[in-house]
Amino acid sequence: MLILSAARLRKALAPVRSDRAAIGGAAGEGEPMGWEEMLATARALAAGDEALLGLIDDILAEKFKGVASGPVYNIGSLKNGGGDTYPPIETRGGEYAEVYVEARAATNLNLTVHDDQGLLVCSDTDISHIAHYGWIPTEAGSFTVKVENRGPASAAYALMTN
Repeated sequence: MLILSAARLRKALAPVRSDRAAIGGAAGEGEPMGWEEMLATARALAAGDEALLGLIDDILAEKFKGVASGPVYNIGSLKNGGGDTYPPIETRGGEYAEVYVEARAATNLNLTVHDDQGLLVCSDTDISHIAHYGWIPTEAGSFTVKVENRGPASAAYALMTN
């Protein structure tokens, strides 16, 4: 199910690399896995499970909207205990906004989103190399995204927004 969730989000983003960079952060190399690759892996793991295979087919058929800037991704790198703060992301009011971060290596990535007044809007701080949050802003606004590496070692990561 986690692979399906990640593939669905990745498809919704259809991300392209942006020139946005973490303030004072180090840029990384590479690109995130594609949603097609994720679904192929999920299909192989779900062999014989009609319910999961049906969900995979549903994801293949889904269509999504983007936010003000359109879907983009960034590749970053963090030392253990480090954090990156991104410049504000503009969103449209009443439309679903999503932020997703992942590392290929096992680590503990945390994600927080703050509004233009610095108030915490949402966070994903569980112990995982994947963090995700989606919300519907009531009106257009700016949101700041922060990524933190609470894992034991440095890690490259991909940050995606829709």
